[in-house]
Amino acid sequence: GMVEWLESYGKELKDAPILHCHQSAGTVAYVPEGWHHATRGLGPSVAVGAQSPHTRGAWFDVRPIRDAARGPGGLAAAIALAERKAAQTPECLLMLQVVRLSLDQWTVTQSPACLSRAQKFLSLGLTANPASGRARALEARLVTARRES
Repeated sequence: GMVEWLESYGKELKDAPILHCHQSAGTVAYVPEGWHHATRGLGPSVAVGAQSPHTRGAWFDVRPIRDAARGPGGLAAAIALAERKAAQTPECLLMLQVVRLSLDQWTVTQSPACLSRAQKFLSLGLTANPASGRARALEARLVTARRES
């Protein structure tokens, strides 16, 4: 389950303490910048989460990737940077950045290599987080792109 996953993942964080909290209806939890976290619903519930787009120093900061896409190297430079970051930190969100950028590049180039790269990183992202809604949305986009190719 989630607790076991978090406890085993915590060992990789050099014995960082694992804090547990129980939230009641109507309460808010604030997770400081750079803190790893996970949530688990103990029953039927609705939760809303947000991350500041202005977070600096986050361990998977994607702003340099966005900036690379806007620079002279375009999508190719952004994909290369995202792949390097994902290799250093195998985090689902970084892998999904590679998928999204690869699909964006495919819409421009129609290159089969873009779809192959997207599939590879989507598989890695789903392995890292099988319940990711973002990954499932990108999976649907990839299926559509494959049909169009």
